[in-house]
Amino acid sequence: MQLTQKEKELLKDLKGQEKLCVEKYSQHAAAANDEQLSQLLNYLGGVEQRHLDIITKIGRGGGSEE
Repeated sequence: MQLTQKEKELLKDLKGQEKLCVEKYSQHAAAANDEQLSQLLNYLGGVEQRHLDIITKIGRGGGSEE
């Protein structure tokens, strides 16, 4: 399936947002003093990373996997 220019632009924006989320969760996990909080933030960062991977795959024409 060929993406429209608007869809490509939206995917680019989403990728940027997901990258930012991954970075922020990672930074906050590293700074957390509580081990459980750090683990939760790392887990959430992993969820966002999977979102980023899916968006990247869609952008390359690979479709979605859930």
